[in-house]
Amino acid sequence: MLVGYKYSIGVDIVSRSQVLSQLSPQELSSLFSNGEIEGLLEMDSVKRNDVLLMNVALKEAYMKFTGEPDWDNLPSIEFLDVQVPKEGGKGVTPASSGVYANGQSVGGYTECHMFDERHFIVVYTSEPPADIGKFVHISFKDLLSAGTSRSSRE
Repeated sequence: MLVGYKYSIGVDIVSRSQVLSQLSPQELSSLFSNGEIEGLLEMDSVKRNDVLLMNVALKEAYMKFTGEPDWDNLPSIEFLDVQVPKEGGKGVTPASSGVYANGQSVGGYTECHMFDERHFIVVYTSEPPADIGKFVHISFKDLLSAGTSRSSRE
């Protein structure tokens, strides 16, 4: 989804039930840069899977933000040092220490939230929101019911 207020943003939601931590080295290199893969080998499998899922979601959010899907060249979009929110904790911002496209820093702002301990929602935009630090916990069920309430009013 591509939405915005003052700035365009890219948003993606991913389920933690997906398993990417068992990908072969060849499969990993088709999705991630060497810099992204480098730190993964030292992580336990649960954290590695969360980082992989968030990284893919950040790439999708970035492509939604730019409006230019580049599925055949995912390793060229790099999110380094991806930070995973703790279960029951607040969102993480920034969710990545650096964002690069084709080897060039593109800056940007990233954040990640965990819903119901089973889903991540990531955001990529060019500028941080003015009210940064005012995150409110919302469950995935709340998010879904908000969409249902809105569609019933339309």
